[in-house]
Amino acid sequence: MRRPRTAGRKRVVAVNKRQPKRQYPEFGIQVTLASLLRQYYPDVLWFAVPNGGRRKVQDAKRFKDMGVRAGVFDIFVSEVTPIYPGFYVEIKAPNGSLSQAQKDFQAMAEARGYLCRSTTSALEGLWFIEEYLGIPRHERVVSTVT
Repeated sequence: MRRPRTAGRKRVVAVNKRQPKRQYPEFGIQVTLASLLRQYYPDVLWFAVPNGGRRKVQDAKRFKDMGVRAGVFDIFVSEVTPIYPGFYVEIKAPNGSLSQAQKDFQAMAEARGYLCRSTTSALEGLWFIEEYLGIPRHERVVSTVT
């Protein structure tokens, strides 16, 4: 038995128009680092800078109007040491590199006396922060990073 023709109707074909989700490995690294800092160093004053990511044009304009700048590193440790007034940490994907805006920001921050480092892992980031804070090696969460 033949199927009846449906005059004037177009055949509907399901097509997945969604783009494959973009991977953000930096997100997972930063969440892990934040969790480690909260767990092991709750008294250290630090914060994440909400830069980066994809935004709607209107949101990007709002953020720019509020003073968000391209290139600012992901985490700022606001603890003064005898050598530095603060410490910026940039989280990168394993094969990532600093953008030109980030290199420019790093140069400006270092010229003002801040320490800046980029990392590709949460443990290395924690190790950098422990080094910066002058935590004795025997008291550190991360003893060495290879």
